[in-house]
Amino acid sequence: MAKNSDTSRKILELLRECRLVEPERFSRAPLPYPREFDDLIDQFVLAVKLAFAGKVQEARHRMNFIDHVSMVKWYDEIAQHVGDVRYELISNAQPYRKRGQSDKKRDMGDARVRRLAERDGHRCGYCGIRAVEPAVLKKVQSVLGRDVFPSKTGRKGSSNLDYHGIWLVMAITLDHIKPFAIDADDSDANLVTCCWGCNFGKYDYTLKELDLARPVQSRGVFDGWHGLRDSTMKLSR
Repeated sequence: MAKNSDTSRKILELLRECRLVEPERFSRAPLPYPREFDDLIDQFVLAVKLAFAGKVQEARHRMNFIDHVSMVKWYDEIAQHVGDVRYELISNAQPYRKRGQSDKKRDMGDARVRRLAERDGHRCGYCGIRAVEPAVLKKVQSVLGRDVFPSKTGRKGSSNLDYHGIWLVMAITLDHIKPFAIDADDSDANLVTCCWGCNFGKYDYTLKELDLARPVQSRGVFDGWHGLRDSTMKLSR
C-alpha cells in the first residue's frame, strides 16, 4: 500500500508513463523494474562467479561498484506500494474492500521454492527479472561476507534499508496467482516464482483487478539463466 500522498503521486506517474511507453511490460507486472537494474545484476553475477572461482577479494572489490542504493530506494519507496495505486488507476478510483487473510498453512519452504523456481526458469513470472533463491543468496553472502552483501538482521528496528539492493530485487518468493485470501489455493498450479517487488506490489489483488496478464509458469531455462546455481554449485547442492 502506498505510504503517503507524495508516494502515491510518484507511483501514479510511473504507472501512466509505463502504460504509454511500454504497454506490454505494463500488462505483465504491477510496475516493471527499471531496465538499468539489468546492468547492475550483470555486475553482481560477475562478482559471484569470481568469488566461487576463488577470487574472493576481487569479487568483494567489484561489489563496491554496484549502485545498489538505487535498488533499495526503488523497492522501499515504490515497488512494494504499487498495488493500491494501480487498482485506483485501473478502476477509476473505485474503493477497494480489503480481504481477510486465511489462517490455513502455506508451504514456502526452501525445497518447494527451489522446485518451482526451476520449473519457472528462475525468473519472476510477472516482470521477468532474473531471480535467485534466498538459500543461494545466503551461500553467496557466506563467501562474499555480510559487510559487502548485507541482509536484514532480524533485530528490532531493522528494515529494508539493512539489505543490499540485490536481495530486494532478485530474491525469490512464491506468489499465489489467485490470492490465497480468496480460497486458500496453495497448489503448484496457483503458484508462480516471483520477485519481492511484484509480490508485495500485487498484494492481495486479483489479476483482473490490476489488469494483469497471467504470469509465466513452466518457462524452463531461459537465456542460460539458472538462478546462480551453476555458479555456486559446490555450495548449493
